[in-house]
Amino acid sequence: MSFVSLRSFDNFNNADLAASFLRSQGIRVEIVDETASVMLAGYVHPGSATVLQVPEQELKLAQELLEKAGT
Repeated sequence: MSFVSLRSFDNFNNADLAASFLRSQGIRVEIVDETASVMLAGYVHPGSATVLQVPEQELKLAQELLEKAGT
């Protein structure tokens, strides 16, 4: 199964909230780069991000769900 990037977030909390929502809708989600974001908290370089990834075949549905949820 190939995962692709869905969306990036500037902090872990927002990424985790979106991931939890998607999981509640049956979408498989991976959070990438979460360790650095959590460990460094407010000290993360502005160019860095926490990225949500989903299986390629679930990308369109995940995008639609986040859009409808207003995230």
